[in-house]
Amino acid sequence: DHVVLVGTPGENPAIAELADTLPVKLSGGRFVSPSGATLEENDGVVQFVANPKLPSKAVLVVTGNTPAGVLAAASALAQKPTNQLMVG
Repeated sequence: DHVVLVGTPGENPAIAELADTLPVKLSGGRFVSPSGATLEENDGVVQFVANPKLPSKAVLVVTGNTPAGVLAAASALAQKPTNQLMVG
């Protein structure tokens, strides 16, 4: 089935378990940019990947390094369709 995971990696062990399959990686329990810089406390991370256990299904991960980061990620998903915060 499709899965939605919400929380920090420390709060939601399923996110930590998926870490190796996510585009934005964990290092030392914290999300880092592709250049290796730790994401800011208030940065949210939204990742949409194939479910590694059921590749025909998807996993949506709404997370961050802190609860404030998770809130930022969730807020980005809840934005009005006319806003373009999430592009690319």
